[in-house]
Amino acid sequence: NRGHNSIVAYSRDKETGTLSFVESIPCGGDTPRNFAIDPTGKFVLVCNQDTDNICVFSIDNDTGKLTKVSDYPVPTPVCVKLYA
Repeated sequence: NRGHNSIVAYSRDKETGTLSFVESIPCGGDTPRNFAIDPTGKFVLVCNQDTDNICVFSIDNDTGKLTKVSDYPVPTPVCVKLYA
């Protein structure tokens, strides 16, 4: 959410596909422009355009909650692509 610099996590019911709110947390910078979940489903990377960084969050497999684990300086990131 660019307006308040956050990322929102939802869980999905495997049978119905219904989404349920898990949490909204700070994205680790300003103007989150893009995000991607890694192929393992264990991490999400967030590009923060106006603070020149990409933040990495771990995804709790049981709860879906996010925990910031690191960030990397990247000039004006606007997109992240991950390849398996």
